[in-house]
Amino acid sequence: MSASLQSATEVLFFDRKEDLFVSIQTPLLVLRSAQAADFDDFKTIFCSRWIMQRHGKEKWTETKLREILRRVFVERWVNKFPYGMFSVFSTGHSGSFVGCVRLDFQQESHKESHIKIECLFRDFVTKDYECQAITAIIKNYIPSLVTQNRCLGMRPEVVVAQTSNAHLAKAFEEVGMSKDSSSRLGTAASFSLTINRT
Repeated sequence: MSASLQSATEVLFFDRKEDLFVSIQTPLLVLRSAQAADFDDFKTIFCSRWIMQRHGKEKWTETKLREILRRVFVERWVNKFPYGMFSVFSTGHSGSFVGCVRLDFQQESHKESHIKIECLFRDFVTKDYECQAITAIIKNYIPSLVTQNRCLGMRPEVVVAQTSNAHLAKAFEEVGMSKDSSSRLGTAASFSLTINRT
């Protein structure tokens, strides 16, 4: 990713009475905190057998999606937790929903704290969109959490990801994540990136 793309990305935090709302804008995309009103958009991914299989996952029922959207994806923002689900839209005139990026902070005893990043995109999305979404999170959003003191004591040291989608694997590598050499053909590949602490 070029430095010009990184500098063209803007991260905005809005501390609303009822939740934390985050908006990240890149030249191609807008990533924002997931909302309950995103149900129909999420349904195009999570309830699609073909898209979920492409990402090595099982299709969800609408009931499961509605429950997890409310109880997990949206609830995290309500609790001001900075590691949650982002809905991703194109910046074009249509503002189409293109996918979602989920962050999950994990701290295991005697191990580095890390953020797991999971991306699911619709079938028409190109690698440029995927790279910009991943880059915006790793190079812009996570550093902003640190500089604006929004980590809530949960400062990650490593970003990790796993995917069985070859298209998405290329996007992870393009933004500087290293592929685990022990990843075997036919299984989900693992990626990691140490976060610059300066």
